[in-house]
Amino acid sequence: MFWMAVLSIWAVSWMVTGYSLPPRTAVKEIRGHVLAERDEIELYQHRGYVLVFPQEDDTQLQKAARLRILLDNLFQNLKPVIQDLQASTQSQAYKTFFHDEANKPFLLALFTNISTGAVAYPHTDPPQPWAPYSPTAAPIFWTITQREQLQIKLKGRTIDAHDQCTSVHGTTAYNLWTPGNPNPIILICPYFYDAPPHVIFGDIPPVSVKGLPASNCLEVNRATNRFKRKTGRHSFVGFELTMYRMWILLEELAHVYYQVATGRGGMDRYSVNKVTELSPQDALANGPSYVYYAASEFPLCDHWNNCSRAIA
Repeated sequence: MFWMAVLSIWAVSWMVTGYSLPPRTAVKEIRGHVLAERDEIELYQHRGYVLVFPQEDDTQLQKAARLRILLDNLFQNLKPVIQDLQASTQSQAYKTFFHDEANKPFLLALFTNISTGAVAYPHTDPPQPWAPYSPTAAPIFWTITQREQLQIKLKGRTIDAHDQCTSVHGTTAYNLWTPGNPNPIILICPYFYDAPPHVIFGDIPPVSVKGLPASNCLEVNRATNRFKRKTGRHSFVGFELTMYRMWILLEELAHVYYQVATGRGGMDRYSVNKVTELSPQDALANGPSYVYYAASEFPLCDHWNNCSRAIA
């Protein structure tokens, strides 16, 4: 059993002893793009992933469409990351956040599998069809809107997923997985959809214009060789780059695929100057490291010519 660090905002990661469906969840039928219609939930297939939504929520269809668009944008915008990992040399973003060239095969497999919703994680060399702790399904995105929709077991206690979502103000998502469990679940909390724009800036981050870095790209203070805070109101350096719903989904997916591949728990270090200090192995375990790397490749932010692991 493992309990991840819980910060005051958005993404929280857990390893739990199990979880259970609410009462009356017998499958009634299979039709169209809905995999199974149940008494209280509907399941949608999207690539390798399953998206679960409560039927009683009037905004279910809008949320389902929105989540599918977010995932499509994420998959599309992971292409530069995959291309970078396939290259013979490492980008400055890679050197800054993951450091060690030896980790490239692991990261290439992880990002590739996220982009397709792959079930297994073939990280061995040569690749094997199943990782040691692999589940038998890709992660499930489960939208929670109220109590009594999903019960989870954490440290021997049964906890309502909605209570867990609201126990720490500002939590937008967290993942549930334990070795041997066939279905990792990523819970999408109410705040994921409802957070005000000064907390989550939008669904999709801005892009570069005319080859210039996007407005939210990281910037370096050359006098200190540290990334600098762009505004004073946010809780950590790097907030402006990462706080988009697309990247929140990536962070949780990275946690799940890393944990499935290794059987180990992850970590959450958010301040970008702390992230650059991590060892290569800790960087792999740190969900925000994947976001900083992908977010820096996505809008062509890779322009910190002198930045390296030396940033402290």
